Amino acid sequence: MFDLEWVAIAAAVSIGLLIGALLGPLRRRPLAQKALGSVWLALAWLAVVLIVRGDVRLTAPEQSFSKAILIFLACNAAFQVIDLVVWDVVLNRRMVRGRQVSRLVMHVLGGLALLGAAMLALYNQFPDQARGILVTSTVVSAVLGLALQDVLGNVIGGLALEFEAPFHIGDWVRIGDVDGEVTGMNWRTTAIRTRDNHIVYLTNGSVAKTDVINLYRPDRSEACDLFIGVAYDHAPGEVREVLLSAVRSTPGVLAEPAPYVFVHEYGDFAIVYRLRLWFDDHWALPRTRDGVMTRAWYHLQRNGMGIPFPIRDVRLTTVPADAADTRAARARQAVTAALTPIDLFAELDAQQVAQLAAASRRVTFARGERLFRQGDVGGPLYVIERGRVRVDVAGEDGGVVTVAQRSAGEHFGELGVLTGAPRSATIVAEDETVLVEVDHAAFAGLLRTDPLVAERLARVVSQRAEETTAQLAAARPAADEPRAVASLLARIRHVFGLG
Repeated sequence: MFDLEWVAIAAAVSIGLLIGALLGPLRRRPLAQKALGSVWLALAWLAVVLIVRGDVRLTAPEQSFSKAILIFLACNAAFQVIDLVVWDVVLNRRMVRGRQVSRLVMHVLGGLALLGAAMLALYNQFPDQARGILVTSTVVSAVLGLALQDVLGNVIGGLALEFEAPFHIGDWVRIGDVDGEVTGMNWRTTAIRTRDNHIVYLTNGSVAKTDVINLYRPDRSEACDLFIGVAYDHAPGEVREVLLSAVRSTPGVLAEPAPYVFVHEYGDFAIVYRLRLWFDDHWALPRTRDGVMTRAWYHLQRNGMGIPFPIRDVRLTTVPADAADTRAARARQAVTAALTPIDLFAELDAQQVAQLAAASRRVTFARGERLFRQGDVGGPLYVIERGRVRVDVAGEDGGVVTVAQRSAGEHFGELGVLTGAPRSATIVAEDETVLVEVDHAAFAGLLRTDPLVAERLARVVSQRAEETTAQLAAARPAADEPRAVASLLARIRHVFGLG
């Protein structure tokens, strides 16, 4: 029988509480299972030593391998419990200062702790042999140092990165020619996930020797420069406004810091402009670049600004003298073909439609571009030649409701161009959309030659307004129609100065 001391009783109670905790609320955590296995192994070996040796006292060196192993297993169990408490209880996988915590320090400390436990167990049971090992350890350390210098260099580099903290897990970094998000860090490597969804493992030693650019500091916004050449025929001020409009309308581009357009250089074939924009979604950078370059093409094309390119193969061709007139005639025919079926122009004769077409132009919008906003000052009438648009209206709760979709052969914006009324809806292109734009000047030329056209247009527009209102609410009484036509006609006469 053994004398039971208070220290032994306290140790037994502590071990019992520890096992209870590991079997209780913490039992499902991987570190808890690892710690529990280490504790059970140490206790099992304690029972073996107790049965074989008759006691477990460690006060005097007995040169017992079983007790040396017991010391090592007890130290290992203690460290596993400490690892569990620090990582899963104290930190509990939480973000510290907005960053994920790396386990590199715990791994290194664990390795050093187990090495210290082995030396402690050896010195406790074999002090003379331990001194001899310590004396000869210099030679052994030199050999191991040479053999493991790369491994040790990576461990030391990892510790330096951990304490200096040039980046944390979740940061977007640029290390050498690798761009990506830091996903993990251990005693040897740092893992980075690239935009191609590849995991690149960089050794900690090489990272510590390389310039590290943390794109999340001081904040996540980053500048991006794109270059576009525009023909010399256009003034830089005008080009700058068009390009800025394209950049600002692109999803993913930050409003602050504000984008800017610089004149970069006078090239051989074009004036090269540098578009400076800012973004904060590094995963979406390729889509943001594509969006800006795509929108820039559409905006430049609509404003008659060309993007020239060098000609390497010179071919001489004979151009007919009337080639420009032929192209213009074809363009007018296409516009006339688009305007003729429209119900708004049903009461116009062929000559009047042709006159309207001659003063109109074709414009192209990219998918997702907004033509105008609800509440904007009235502008041109649009006829859809190809594509599709969405009609959005702001609801009473502040949300946006899609009330209609219009496709080829339909038109919109007649009230704005004829009466100057503000836009009643927001129009967004759902596909690449080709439109015929009929502006105020085109209608003014037509109305000056035949003032009676205003009355016919007022009648058709009023009828369409009644049909639209009927779709949203109850139709107006028939008695109101003459009054609505008269009011609309008066507004058209006023806008176009017909008296």
